[in-house]
Amino acid sequence: MEFYGVGGISPRLLLLSAILIEGHKPARNGIKLLGRGVVGIDLLMTIAATGAVIIGEYAEGAMVLFLKDISMKLEIMASNRARHAIEALMDLRPEVALLKRNGGEVEGPVEEVSPGEVFIVKPGDRIPLDGIVVDGETTVDQSMMTGESVPVHKGYLEEVFAGTINLDGVLSVKTKRLDTRVWRRAIVPAIANVVMQSLFACAFYYIDPAFMTLLAKSSLIWITGFSLVFFPEERTLVKSKRFWTGLALSAMGVVGVLCFKEDFVATRTLTGIVLALGMAFMWAVYTLSAKVAFKDIDSRQGFSVITIYTVAGLSLLALFFGDLGRCTQMGPRQWAFVVGSGITSIAFAHVLYYTAMRRIGATIPALVVLVQPFIIFGISRAVFGESLNLFQLLFGVILLAGSALAIWAQEHLKRNSHPVHRVNSSP
Repeated sequence: MEFYGVGGISPRLLLLSAILIEGHKPARNGIKLLGRGVVGIDLLMTIAATGAVIIGEYAEGAMVLFLKDISMKLEIMASNRARHAIEALMDLRPEVALLKRNGGEVEGPVEEVSPGEVFIVKPGDRIPLDGIVVDGETTVDQSMMTGESVPVHKGYLEEVFAGTINLDGVLSVKTKRLDTRVWRRAIVPAIANVVMQSLFACAFYYIDPAFMTLLAKSSLIWITGFSLVFFPEERTLVKSKRFWTGLALSAMGVVGVLCFKEDFVATRTLTGIVLALGMAFMWAVYTLSAKVAFKDIDSRQGFSVITIYTVAGLSLLALFFGDLGRCTQMGPRQWAFVVGSGITSIAFAHVLYYTAMRRIGATIPALVVLVQPFIIFGISRAVFGESLNLFQLLFGVILLAGSALAIWAQEHLKRNSHPVHRVNSSP
């Protein structure tokens, strides 16, 4: 093709500018992937466009990048449509399942169904969970999932999917075992948990337990900030005066607890404060990354795998950075404290907390836990002689009251945004 000047600017220059503007991002991504040993489409497009420029075919180079950009946008549109379809399908899933337990049939929330449990699906019901048929035969309408209008026969050991409709038979379905995706998705929350636990343990070498626990409650501020940025459904909280009042009280409480500590400017205290606030930040990262990772996975499976990863991570840190010799020199009394705290404060306390959330919801357990710093203060005062001055106690109450108000506002929002849906179990 022969090019002519337009308005004093060569079309070759215009095409070259278009290639640079459109091609710099694929070139950067392609080079990054190549550094990891992966040859991707971005690298191939970059090579093609570069070759076209070298041989003087500027129009062809620009066209290659233009078509690649169009194809990527079409792919994004298709993936968004597929995601919306899956989300719509999940909304169709019943909130309760009819479970076989202790020789009888009981209804329970689908979130409480354990892997390997058997549930019953009657004619006309939607299937609440993915699983394998262990008894019965039927035809299932899967049109909302596959687009296929003809019902599909399902029998022994065949897989059924949540949200599809059982048409004409009674099925006994066994839920799947551990979701294999959980091993990959638990990595990021587990890393955050390892860092958080490490900072938590280190902080006690510099500051006392009650002061440390009060500072840990500042995690609410980080969780709020991250939630407003990364979760659009949480942004309606911005309109809540109750929420902003709670957040302001929490921030005021943190500042007051810090500033009225007598040795606030001491190097040892400042080190402990930095560790405690870092722990609060990592707690927020852990909480929100777990929320994202286990959005469509049984949270009990997720937290079990996180525990495995955390134990492995902390063990490696102890091996490389700890003094194992001192562990062997610990007496029976010290080991009794370590083992006892692990059983009561970690295993037993977590089981009770999550059991309470399943039985009475998240709000009341979260509010009860806010009393924790004052219980710890009472024990720490008796055991270690720790003391908080009147102003610290006052601002501690303000911090916890603000946290309670923010939690209340968030739960109020959830109730208004997600009304309870009843499941129709009749044919």
